[in-house]
Amino acid sequence: TLENVEAKADLIVEVTAKEVDSQECGKIYSYALEKIVPGSGYTRRNCKVTKVYKGEVEEGDNLLVLQYYYIWDYETGDVWDYVDDGDDGASADLGFINISSQVKPMIPGEKYLLFLSYYENHGGYYPVGDYEGFYAMPTKDIAEKAEQKILQRTDFDYIFQHDVMPTFLPLYYEVYDKYFKQ
Repeated sequence: TLENVEAKADLIVEVTAKEVDSQECGKIYSYALEKIVPGSGYTRRNCKVTKVYKGEVEEGDNLLVLQYYYIWDYETGDVWDYVDDGDDGASADLGFINISSQVKPMIPGEKYLLFLSYYENHGGYYPVGDYEGFYAMPTKDIAEKAEQKILQRTDFDYIFQHDVMPTFLPLYYEVYDKYFKQ
């Protein structure tokens, strides 16, 4: 329920996504493939706080928001360096590695409502539960369908369309009514 997500959140904020700060991932050697392959990891993205509902931050603050994905260079065996845009030795063999998240990477310049918990070991905030703590700001089309209670998961382009999200729509309606409804 929304009540559970709110209770677990250290911060409830609206943010504008900015550039990627860094990526981290574990590497393991595959004897079968005879090379290093990616393990678990995450991307740390800068986000500017635009509205605060809960927590000890202020509008204008920068947060590091973590998502369970990263871009891996299969040829070099490293995470992709966003700073060099692939020009300094990155191969064309890049892969999107998603670590069990139903949420797509944030898009720079886009706004999101996030329910966040601080994770000290990674130096940033993760969305509570995954998709339960992550919402793109609704478009006019989404808002109209939410008002009529006729939304389907396929209406949302910021989530992957998997069948493992039974609570998504009921929770979305709760979030919409409390945070997005005008």
